[in-house]
Amino acid sequence: MKVLITLGWFDDSGEGRLVEVDLARGTQEVRLAYVPPEPLRVAGKGFTGAAWSGDAGTSTLLVCGYCALYHVAAESWAVDAIWHQPCWNDLHHVAVADERVYVVNTGLECVDVLTKEGQFVGSHALHPGWLSAARQAGYAAARADLPALRDARWWQGKTLPSSEEPSTEYYSLRDGDGAGSDSAPFAVRKVRDYIHPNHVAIHNDRLLVTRFLDRSIGDVSSFRPIIAETPGLPHDGLVVGDRFWITCVNGLVVAYALDEGRVTGREVERIDVFATGYTGWCRGLAVTSEHVIVGLTAIRRMPRERWCERPFEDTETSVLCIERATGRLAQRVVLDGAARHPKIFSVLML
Repeated sequence: MKVLITLGWFDDSGEGRLVEVDLARGTQEVRLAYVPPEPLRVAGKGFTGAAWSGDAGTSTLLVCGYCALYHVAAESWAVDAIWHQPCWNDLHHVAVADERVYVVNTGLECVDVLTKEGQFVGSHALHPGWLSAARQAGYAAARADLPALRDARWWQGKTLPSSEEPSTEYYSLRDGDGAGSDSAPFAVRKVRDYIHPNHVAIHNDRLLVTRFLDRSIGDVSSFRPIIAETPGLPHDGLVVGDRFWITCVNGLVVAYALDEGRVTGREVERIDVFATGYTGWCRGLAVTSEHVIVGLTAIRRMPRERWCERPFEDTETSVLCIERATGRLAQRVVLDGAARHPKIFSVLML
């Protein structure tokens, strides 16, 4: 069994990699090491979400970078096309269905829809249009102000919350220099998040999005909640067979039942990844009839959103293959390059 891993590095290179992992042999092979062209490069960011445009392993692979979508030819493992929009920021995932390409634009907090030829056709936005435009211009209200920003009720003298500089170094610093600063184009800035949509899964004409910060799953085609509360901060979300699977960064992989083709909030399977004895930021998921394959990323400092109630000094960057029936660890492959601190984002079947 082989999987393809997308990853980046916490260093300043901006490099993204595709790594093939042979779980039967416990080996790994770099298929693509790619540094984006300068206008699209962001330090500390690499490849994130990915999806095959057709059959796995033979069709074009669409891979998210920070502000661009890279097309990788399966036969050559080379980037042969790049899509970019000035409003794309911190892309997290891409999905392909019914001749449409769905891009999770996490920075702007929307799901953009394009044709397979690269033409933008629409967007499922999680914010009012004025707010999305203001955020691109540098407006950064506090998270606590989001309900007020969304409130359409008007009264004489109503004012908007003031912009508030984020306190953590994750975000851009005002009047900074270079990519990631407020003086740079929006596409390469690091901006405050409010919902942080991560993944999109298309199922029965529904667009199921994992919402990291409010720990929920929503349908952005109807803007209705599907799963009101997940058991951790959710990242991956995919439909496999009769179940909707998610990862939570605290090491839980959870499956929810489908009822007449619709995702329910009824949990039917749960795997505690950390029970294997290995821990990390749990992100990246593939599911077979017998196994779940998940990614772990080493944590060098406590993240902005608390990871879980355990020390992070012994975390690692690895791929784990776990038996669904028993929870037993079937294989573990530690990723090369620990000195550069690699981070796994996606796991795809090959």
